[in-house]
Amino acid sequence: MTIEISFKELNEAFGYLNTVFNDKKIKDTAKDVYFIPTEDGVKLGVVTPEIITRVPLADAEVTKEFDTFAINAPALWGILNTYKGLSKTEATSVILDMRGNRVAIDVLEEPIDPEDVHLQQVGHFFLNKTPERSKTLEQVLKEAEDVELSLVDTDSLSLTTDTMMGQMADSSVGGLMGVMQCFEEHIAVQPPNSVTLMKNTLGEVFTDISLDITSVRYLKYLSSIEGDLQAAKAVEGSLYCTQGGVEAFIRTKSVRMDYQKLINHSKDNGFVVNRGYFMDVIRRASSIQETFDLTIRDGVLEIRAGEFNQGVYLENTKGDLLNVCLKLPANVLMGVILPFDDTLFVYAEKVGRSYSLFFQDSTGAWFSNIKARGEVVAERGEEDV
Repeated sequence: MTIEISFKELNEAFGYLNTVFNDKKIKDTAKDVYFIPTEDGVKLGVVTPEIITRVPLADAEVTKEFDTFAINAPALWGILNTYKGLSKTEATSVILDMRGNRVAIDVLEEPIDPEDVHLQQVGHFFLNKTPERSKTLEQVLKEAEDVELSLVDTDSLSLTTDTMMGQMADSSVGGLMGVMQCFEEHIAVQPPNSVTLMKNTLGEVFTDISLDITSVRYLKYLSSIEGDLQAAKAVEGSLYCTQGGVEAFIRTKSVRMDYQKLINHSKDNGFVVNRGYFMDVIRRASSIQETFDLTIRDGVLEIRAGEFNQGVYLENTKGDLLNVCLKLPANVLMGVILPFDDTLFVYAEKVGRSYSLFFQDSTGAWFSNIKARGEVVAERGEEDV
């Protein structure tokens, strides 16, 4: 058995696979890549606890029929990486040859300058074949049966996944912090100390499911591929996606968050500021210290951090917030304010000795919620100016 693959194509295929393997819960020794024979050539397959995916190698040439086999992905990726950033040559093809329980890997290296013919060489490597695991083999070969595929707007998917990944914690943290939950009308993430919701523009397929951050990252990658992305809810709690010949079964879970009370929050007390300028001042304050005070004054939002203080013009106010001082961590605040529009609405709902703050803009595409300690303070004196 011999498989010859374009180095460029194999390298690009690993871009998909590394997105799937980018999960701290998976040890390097468990990261295997499967070579799967097809009528048209070869597909690469990967199985993880969250994702099963297959990527076609359109230009692969097979000299003899072979059975599906696997080798360690980080080991193969390590070989490919030794051929990056070369000065005189470039890798053009990779040849795999099964020899018992080992796989011989030859990498053809050709000169950039045609006159340097003597630089054409072949690098020889050997990797052990991964012992066959019947369950994993069955998973990597599974097919989608009786599913009704729906088109997914890749622009909406890219925007949603990119925005929500910025709010999510790594999957190793556990709980809801590394999960994106898809409801009928909204998509929600719940990082530490905050909640962010976006309007669900992804369609019925992305409803009543939750996805691990690794899956969200992979969906972001799929949205960048040219061609139609199609998806369907498959059996056994998974989302089946296909895009440009790439197939994926993405594990889904049920939604667990009750967010309706957040949507129905009070808007009796609030203020409006220019988001861009407000965030500039917050970044400035965060360079002084991690936590700052935000005080609503007459026409001015006063921001104070240590020896620094600066006012932000209030475009509008409502309710009873005058001289209320809120203590906020800068990193949390900067994370929950999304850069969709420059008119930022902030609502404050008193809960015991604290305040529940809600942020949104004029697009209505998102809103966020955080908790803050708050108290009424004295009027600003001349010494504070």
